[in-house]
Amino acid sequence: YALLPGLADATCSDVVYLTVDLGAEEQLTGVKWWHYWKDGRSYCNQSIELSSSGGEEDWTRVFSCGTYEECGEASAEGKEVVFEKTSARYVRLGSSRNTKNHGVHILE
Repeated sequence: YALLPGLADATCSDVVYLTVDLGAEEQLTGVKWWHYWKDGRSYCNQSIELSSSGGEEDWTRVFSCGTYEECGEASAEGKEVVFEKTSARYVRLGSSRNTKNHGVHILE
């Protein structure tokens, strides 16, 4: 759970990131994640980026959505994106606030 800067004033342009280090470079073809979903909320400005080094300039965006409508409602099934096979060690999920509050909730 992360609170966005400005708390209740946060907008969809305010984004927080979760970076996962896979420990070694892997061949990836998709990513699946879960946001809190039990009350019909949607999250805006979501993205998935991949990197071999984790360096600030070394990220490739393989998925993005902007508005609540584009990103869709969070669900128990999670959100899954599929892309062409890409080699990466780091996976970075970006997300902004949701339709219920200013938090970003990622479940594991």
